[in-house]
Amino acid sequence: MTEKIKRFIDCNFPVKTCNLRCHYCYVTQNREFDKELPKFKYTPEHIVKSLSQRRLGGICNINICGEGETMLPPEIIPITRGLLENGHYVNLITNGTISKRFDELSEFPEDLLSRLFIKFSLQYLELKRLHLFDTYVNNVNKMKKSRVSYTIEITPNDELIPYIDEVKKFSLENFGALPHITVARNNRYRNLPILTNLSKDEYKKVWSQFNSKMFNYKIKCFNVKRKEFCYAGDWAAFLMIGTGELKQCY
Repeated sequence: MTEKIKRFIDCNFPVKTCNLRCHYCYVTQNREFDKELPKFKYTPEHIVKSLSQRRLGGICNINICGEGETMLPPEIIPITRGLLENGHYVNLITNGTISKRFDELSEFPEDLLSRLFIKFSLQYLELKRLHLFDTYVNNVNKMKKSRVSYTIEITPNDELIPYIDEVKKFSLENFGALPHITVARNNRYRNLPILTNLSKDEYKKVWSQFNSKMFNYKIKCFNVKRKEFCYAGDWAAFLMIGTGELKQCY
């Protein structure tokens, strides 16, 4: 019987640099893509021990996402391995282009890989500009062969709309399915509107053609005020891996 997951820990990985230049991304907008790789306050061993089952009260689902590209710092490998060896489930968010990291992950034992999930963000326009389609596809297939759980997701943006038919063709030919679609928010405004120049109805119509259940769910919940009792801080938490700062809520 599978042990119940005790908590969800959403982790900020302190990398701000990136090898891509996605036009809508805050890393590009703030020209942070040339920053150096981070210097960690704590060693990977210290971080893993701090997130032990004993300290967290049981097995957790730990999500790791950088402000830039998560897989650039080499520390991601020992931290991921240590958390998996501790019995946790680990999610990694990545643009799927750092081949060396996927080679390193593929060498993990099978029992660890069975608890690893990777969200491959499909940055189609950047892959096209940099001729990285083969690199991306090879890395996805490498993880698929390793029996890692994965998903392919697109951050919808207005500039991508003219290429939707291309994206569909690419996805079906290489992965046998259409990607999931998330919903992007505009962080420049306090009320966090959807990141688009379209009306909400137009936005829904354009991106619903991917038949993504994730998109349907997110668009339904987007900016809906919740009034139920919240378990944030107990069932879930937000951790800054670079400093050890833990918050109740994202």
